Amino acid sequence: MKKKNHSGIIWCLLFIIIILIVFIVLLLTGVINLNTNDKNESTKTIHNDNVVETTSIKLDDTKDYVYDAEYKTDNKYTEFMRYEDGPDDIKRFDNFGIEVEYSFGMQYLNKLKVPYININSSYAKVANATLEKLYLDNAKTFDLCAEEAKGTEPSCSQILTYKTYTYDNILSVVVIDGLQATSTIALNYHIYNFDLTTGDEIKYYDIMNKLNYNRADVEEQMKTLLKSKMDSLYGKAIGDLSNACYGKYNEQTSENEKINCYEKANELFIESVNKEEVLFFTDNDGKLNIFAIPYANVVQDGDRNYYLFTINK
Repeated sequence: MKKKNHSGIIWCLLFIIIILIVFIVLLLTGVINLNTNDKNESTKTIHNDNVVETTSIKLDDTKDYVYDAEYKTDNKYTEFMRYEDGPDDIKRFDNFGIEVEYSFGMQYLNKLKVPYININSSYAKVANATLEKLYLDNAKTFDLCAEEAKGTEPSCSQILTYKTYTYDNILSVVVIDGLQATSTIALNYHIYNFDLTTGDEIKYYDIMNKLNYNRADVEEQMKTLLKSKMDSLYGKAIGDLSNACYGKYNEQTSENEKINCYEKANELFIESVNKEEVLFFTDNDGKLNIFAIPYANVVQDGDRNYYLFTINK
């Protein structure tokens, strides 16, 4: 009896095994490639996330939106005593709405500060250029005041400082400067309102919309607040201011003609809004704050002090 030849079967099995091995290898390779693709996709996603995270309106992501600016000057003086034998106390102004202070005695150059706005936008660029000039002008004035202090007459004190406020995506920067010599001080305000999602300026009516204010309500509140402020400032001495202000502060009237102080104050406010010159900012509580002039408040050289009015919703 002949033995059966199993070589063909063996070769078939070997062939099948080889095919299976190749298939498994290809399958495993496919899985590995699939995982690799997943990893690549994850890397892309992470990369995309990083782009989102690092896409910032800041010029320098390591610093705050606002910090003290540093500008070089060629000042001769860094400090001086305003009065040769006078007091060295601190005066505070808070009746205007934002508290600021200045020294009545020793003056220091490093007390003069303006902000650097760390935002990459054309609006911030213009603001920084304006504030740099403001600082350098004040630095020159500091030397002039120091020279005056060498004489027998009292010299001058300066205010140059700033405050910042944030609410949601709104950043408000309020810069305050003033010069006090022998006359009553008049404070100046430079205010910048930023949309922190874009770095662009937020205008008056835009900020009202963002804060859910009604235009008519704001104007009515301002009329009432201005009257109340004027009464508190001058009511005891003058009484009713409806016919108390001189026409020399109004181009449409003669110098000696009397006008309505309340109406004029409100006109100045509405005029500032229409000319887009109104001074306003958002505080940390999301309230609209407006600087306006009680009309009779003449300080010096025709300047009038602005007072702060907070508008309720």
